[in-house]
Amino acid sequence: MELQDHYVRLARHYLQIGDEDKARKTILYWRLRSPMIDEIHFQWAELCEELDMIKPAMDSYGRVLKINPRHKKALFNLARLLNEKGYHERATHFLKKLIKIVPEHQEAKNLLCEIYEKLGHAGLARAVKERTCQVFPEAHERFFPISIGDTQINRFMELFAGREVGFCVESIDFSTGSMKYKFCELPVSPGCVKAHLLGDITLAGYPMRSDNTVRFAGYCLRIPSRVREQHAGQITYLAMVDEKMKRYVIKIARIARRIGIPSYLERYGHQRYRIWFFFDEFEHFLRAKRFLEEFLSLIPRYDTSFSVEPILPTRPQGMGWKETCVPLPLGLDRASMSRSLFIDLEGKPYENQLKHLEKIRPFSLKYGLKRIRECEEGGKLLQHGTQSLPPLVEKLKSKCPVVDHLVSKATAGHMLRSDEKVVLFYTVGLIDEDGRIMHQLLEPTPDYNYTKVKNQWSRLKKNPISCIKIRNLLPEITVSLGCNCVLDLRGGKYPSPLLHVNPHLVPESSDFQLPEKLTLKEAAERYARLSQHVAEERKVLHRLEGILEKHFSRKGIKEYTLRDVRLKQDCSGERIHWILENR
Repeated sequence: MELQDHYVRLARHYLQIGDEDKARKTILYWRLRSPMIDEIHFQWAELCEELDMIKPAMDSYGRVLKINPRHKKALFNLARLLNEKGYHERATHFLKKLIKIVPEHQEAKNLLCEIYEKLGHAGLARAVKERTCQVFPEAHERFFPISIGDTQINRFMELFAGREVGFCVESIDFSTGSMKYKFCELPVSPGCVKAHLLGDITLAGYPMRSDNTVRFAGYCLRIPSRVREQHAGQITYLAMVDEKMKRYVIKIARIARRIGIPSYLERYGHQRYRIWFFFDEFEHFLRAKRFLEEFLSLIPRYDTSFSVEPILPTRPQGMGWKETCVPLPLGLDRASMSRSLFIDLEGKPYENQLKHLEKIRPFSLKYGLKRIRECEEGGKLLQHGTQSLPPLVEKLKSKCPVVDHLVSKATAGHMLRSDEKVVLFYTVGLIDEDGRIMHQLLEPTPDYNYTKVKNQWSRLKKNPISCIKIRNLLPEITVSLGCNCVLDLRGGKYPSPLLHVNPHLVPESSDFQLPEKLTLKEAAERYARLSQHVAEERKVLHRLEGILEKHFSRKGIKEYTLRDVRLKQDCSGERIHWILENR
């Protein structure tokens, strides 16, 4: 050993007598020529540290660990130097190895806690310090957990449905602070979901079913390890990057909204964001991947200080792909000890997260791809602030002031009464081919519930609502708006707003089809209804007569010819009369 470490002792001698130049030259020449003995290279590393030769020191510690991977001092010293140079992730790797070898190594634990705190992993730091993981930190104010029922649990399981058997539970190795996932070969049960929502456990699901289909996809925005290491401890810089990510994910959501694709934002743990898309049925995961790729082409380029990664059920590994689990929303992120919460377009968490689940609106993947391709071809849809309504609905709005009022009220985010919703469903809902328009109109309202709207639309009867029924349900609105539409009632049709856009949807009124015998009650009811129709028509005719009188007077005419009839003005009596003559 004395011969083998001769040059180590020589370099140390030069250092002791104060000749640092000769000590450096000896180290640089003989360090790499020394035999592969762990203690010799450890001494070289210590000498390099004394001379502030950090890179050669780290290299020598690395050589020690190649020879003896369980060398305790080399593990700690290398981790310490890596931390000082800013390579925090690599430092944690060696510290974890050391703690596994020596579980009670307090210096290693203290350094690991310090690094975790620099990286923003408060939960991991606390786990290493206390060897326990509390869900909620102690505070003077009491905390009252939410009440979770079967409805919320079922909705969560429906939205994040995936692999039929098998899920993971996120946990922390309290000795090293490492995150790990424990696989459970069981179906996800309502009890597990409830524990996840309460923060007792953190679930991670496998999105892909056995037939390679998925129900959701999305993007994850995070700060890469290289950026986090480079700027570790620079709280202001990392906060700035976090703000950039938040603005960017909101921009993605706004673009999705403009082209009619529902998307939902989530603040996922510490300085991470996710945006989710939910499909109305299970789709092949390659189609979901194509959707994410094509949608990304619509989004402007992002800052290199953070990354945007697709949330997919597999990741490349070697010569193939490996299935991967995805931590589910609304759980407790064990690394940062913070909740993953859905946020609005201002970046603020929704007050009632479980209520927000009811508002999530899945869409057809085919429809989503179609909208993206329309944008790629036309490029004009992205210029509009919000998605426009179909032409038929716009026409109905322009013709019927009541429908226009209700649509404006809903899209402005105001609460609609049940009677107002009935009117919307039996006007707009009946010209909505797939229910998407009703969801689009009612989604901004505070009490929007995707499942309820879907069920109400699917149970609609075929006959539209009549104008008289609208007046009975909404008397204050019809009076204030002056509901006096001109409708074509030929063929015995009853007055309804849908006569403006699709008369075929309005059936003939049964009141015009009189059977041979009627009871007194039936006759009285029909007479009352028809009298109301007549009264409505008289009001409209009176208004039209006033308009016609102005036009005739301005043009100086007494008659006006249409294709089938001639309209004459008779001024011979005290009042003006209007006469229709067939041609």
